[in-house]
Amino acid sequence: MFHCVAASGADLLVGGDQSDRSERAWRQTYRALNHGQAKSRCKEITGKKQMGFPVGLKDVALEFINLQRARHRADYDPAERLIKSDVLQTIRLAERAVAKFRDAQRKDRIAFVVYMLLDKRSDD
Repeated sequence: MFHCVAASGADLLVGGDQSDRSERAWRQTYRALNHGQAKSRCKEITGKKQMGFPVGLKDVALEFINLQRARHRADYDPAERLIKSDVLQTIRLAERAVAKFRDAQRKDRIAFVVYMLLDKRSDD
């Protein structure tokens, strides 16, 4: 899920056609997605405050958080015992979240990745 959002952000903001984009700018945009900020932004998207994202992308944000938790348990908790059926279920959740993201309208996907990647500024 993380890499889907990172690649989509780079494709949508810099360009998906390799022959017509700056590879340096594409890689920089891809790498700009920060795990901590992404989690915080996903919490904001799924929170009580109306962010203007469609339901499908709110679902994606919630799954992003859940999948990040699962990855952290798998990577950093030495007591975590992975069960094949649970891992397969997590993979299916990730695939559904990626599909929901890709099914969203282009303008909403752009808004999502911009919100995930760029610092917020007040409108004052």
